[in-house]
Amino acid sequence: MTKARPILQAQINAGGLPCVNRCRMGGVVFPGQKWDVGHIIGLAQGGTNAYSNLGASHSHCNRSDGGREGARKTNQAKAQTRNTDKRNQPW
Repeated sequence: MTKARPILQAQINAGGLPCVNRCRMGGVVFPGQKWDVGHIIGLAQGGTNAYSNLGASHSHCNRSDGGREGARKTNQAKAQTRNTDKRNQPW
């Protein structure tokens, strides 16, 4: 995704790009706004990191849209670690 950012930045500077997430900020990413590289189809839904599946997304939109899925996966991984932690074995 690091290669996509300069390409998307140039397109934003040329007049803006549509936000690829459920936008709460007007639908277009304009120069000077905080933005992330977002997935059109999320990785959890079978999307890829191919440039054709990437686009500009307001930071707020991207983090609130994908944050729930990422948090769920992180919490599951933490629960598995806690359940296999050998330090808390009853004696």
